[in-house]
Amino acid sequence: MRVVTWCLLNILAFYGAVVAVPGLNSQTLTDIAIGGFMLAAITGIGGPIARFVTFPVRLLTLGVFTVVVNFTLVVIAFWLSTRIGLTINAASTGALFTGAAVATLLVSLGNIIRKGLHA
Repeated sequence: MRVVTWCLLNILAFYGAVVAVPGLNSQTLTDIAIGGFMLAAITGIGGPIARFVTFPVRLLTLGVFTVVVNFTLVVIAFWLSTRIGLTINAASTGALFTGAAVATLLVSLGNIIRKGLHA
């Protein structure tokens, strides 16, 4: 159940970023769902690896570098979704980074709500 919730949360965050950022466009909800699933897979698999590799830097920065790691994973997910043939188009690099920031904020907010409901 947690995996399904995690995937739905990432799909909603991906959708929110596409809707909120003017430079991101998509023609179908299916592409947004696939992009959100890619976001969940990249952050679910690549996240623990990236956090392990960057542990010394995160320790020195008292955890602040975790934001950079999470942001980078979301940028990778958006970039890959535009490259594999999904109809999610980024008009500029700035739109891509803004979309990643929006998606990161929405996933973080969703995780706070999700953990509050399961407590």
